[in-house]
Formats: sequence, C-alpha cells, structure tokens
Amino acid sequence: MNPFVYGKVVYKKDFCRRDQLLAELKGCIESGQNTVLFGRRRVGKSSLVLNAAGQFPKRLFFRVDLFFTKDTSMFLEYCGNALMAFQSQRQGLLEKSVNALKRIRPRVEFSQDGSTPSLSFSVERQSNSVLLNTIDDFFGFLGEEFDKDQLVVCFDEFQSILAYPEADALLAKIRANVQYHPFSYIFTGSDRSGLKTIFTEPKSPFYKSIRPIAVGPIPREDFQPFLQKRFVAGGRTVAENVWDSIFRLEVPGDIQQLCAALWENSDSGSQINRRTLEKSYDRIFSQEMEGFRSLLRELTSLQLRVLKVIAKQGAENLYSLDTQQTVGASASSIRRSLSALQKKWVVVRDGNELYFNNPFLKQFLIERNI
Repeated sequence: MNPFVYGKVVYKKDFCRRDQLLAELKGCIESGQNTVLFGRRRVGKSSLVLNAAGQFPKRLFFRVDLFFTKDTSMFLEYCGNALMAFQSQRQGLLEKSVNALKRIRPRVEFSQDGSTPSLSFSVERQSNSVLLNTIDDFFGFLGEEFDKDQLVVCFDEFQSILAYPEADALLAKIRANVQYHPFSYIFTGSDRSGLKTIFTEPKSPFYKSIRPIAVGPIPREDFQPFLQKRFVAGGRTVAENVWDSIFRLEVPGDIQQLCAALWENSDSGSQINRRTLEKSYDRIFSQEMEGFRSLLRELTSLQLRVLKVIAKQGAENLYSLDTQQTVGASASSIRRSLSALQKKWVVVRDGNELYFNNPFLKQFLIERNI
C-alpha cells in the first residue's frame, strides 16, 4: 500500500511532527489565545491544527471549511452543519441549538434510493440585518454552551469571507463575538494576502487582535527521515540527487504527491533514480492533464508566453528588454498579463516572492513544448 498521503488533512502516523509549531499552537489553545496561521497552500496548516487539537482529547474540535461559501447564509449553514458532528458526543446539543438558532432549521434528506436519511441545516433567506443578528445568536450559543476546556474552533479558508457581499459587516460581527469567548479560535487559509488583509490592515476589525503563527515548509532535516522511513519499509532506496529534486518542491503536500508517484513507479528492492523521477513526473502530468488543458485554454497567447518565461527563468527580469523581445510585448503588456495570471491563481505573489500555485504545472511547461 502506498504510504504517502496528500490532498487531505493527515493525522497521527501520517503527520510529520513539527514540534515547535505544535507546542506553540498547543500553548495558544491552552490559554484561549486566538490565532491565525499564515502559510502557502498545501504547506500543512489544517493538519497542524488537527494534530494540535488532538492534544486535547476531552475537547470537541469544531472545524468549518468556508472555501465553498458565498455569503452569510452559507456561512451559517456550514456552521450549523459542523454542529451536527457533535450530536452524538454531547447529549442534548442538537435540541439546544435548534431552540437557540431560530433561523437555522434542521432539514432531513434521503439518499437516492430513499433508504438512508441524513440531517443538515438550512438558513432562511432574510435581509442582511436579520442574518447578521443570527450571527450573534450563533456565536452567543457557542459562548453559553461551551467552557474554556471544552472546545477548539477552527475556521479554515477564512479569507473566503472577503468575497461575501456583506464582508465588512460580517467580519465586524465575528470579531465582536469571539473576543469574549474563553476558548481558542484558530483561523487559517490558502490565500495569504487575503488573510493579511483581514488580520494586519489597520482598517480591519481584526487588526492586532489575533496572534499570528507562520507555517513554512518542513525543514529537510526533519522531513527527509520521515519520508525515507516509508520508502525503506517498502524495500526502496532513493538516490541522493532524487532527494535534491524532491525538496525543490518545498511544500509538504507537493512533496508527498511526488513521493506517492515515485512509489507507484518503483518496486520493492529497487533504487529510485533519475529515470524513476522522470516517469513519476509523467504520471503526475497524465493525472493532472485535464486541469492543465482547461487552465491553459483560458489564457491568451501573451499570458501563456509570459507564464512560460516565469517557469523557465523566474520573474526577476520579467520586464527587461530581453524578455520583452522574447514574448513580443511591452513591459506594460507583460505587467497586465502577470496581473491576469495572479487573478486566475496560476501564480501567486507573496511579498517579493512569485511562485506557481501548482508547481507541477511549472515543471510541465519546462519539460513540454507547449
């Protein structure tokens, strides 16, 4: 069985311990300190939160993934559905929540064959003022129902709220409520600039109210032995130059994905070498080809040329005369193309750093004549 897990939250044996970060986050949970985790996509923020919360087995872990939410109604629906997970662990919670949250109503749904019922929450579509009052009801319920040592709350992809029509009012409501609760709130997200807008800009309700924790790549000296142990258990050895290529990816989720492909392209008793690495990249390209094609079809020819330049030589000299001649466009046109690529989340700017959201797309552009 392939021991490398990627694309989802990992726990216990599948989690490479990050002792310093775990200790820091555990301390915040113990003291009731609210925190925000900053870090690149797939760097392991959600897994870190889950494993830190797991240090407190007597506390309920209330996690709401806001990635697909579009407005306050959906925010409340997702929060209500997260409460459902506790109905078997805390007697009477469902009844109490229904009584306290008048506008969040339980809904029974059945599977296609009608045999399996499931319970979820729906929210009555009301005016913004009514919905924002329901936000007060929801957070008020959490504060009244749970003590400091009973709950850990995590809002994942919290920056999604910035796209809500009523974002400013909702953020102000959430901030006004969470500051009075004794238990810890943890906010995470894959859009670092969005999180920084919420938590570091002076005009934001959350300004200077949350402890920031930076989550970077796992140091190679810690991560390589963790990965190597899994290869060795499967009778595989990895050439040193392959390890160098693996860690050029930096982000743990991407590294795990490449390791999974290396495992699938090798057998017990073999050495994983450069040829194995090439076959593994081909496997990943074939798995992601539809996504690559869909994304690249949306780009203009100039945007694609700019993207290929960034993949092959970086962005340091993106506006130089040589680059302008290479792509056949002026510096201002290149700048507009780069802005469009950022809006499409093909590339991401974090401070002075510009990187591919999907590093395998970068490798694909380098290796294939697109």
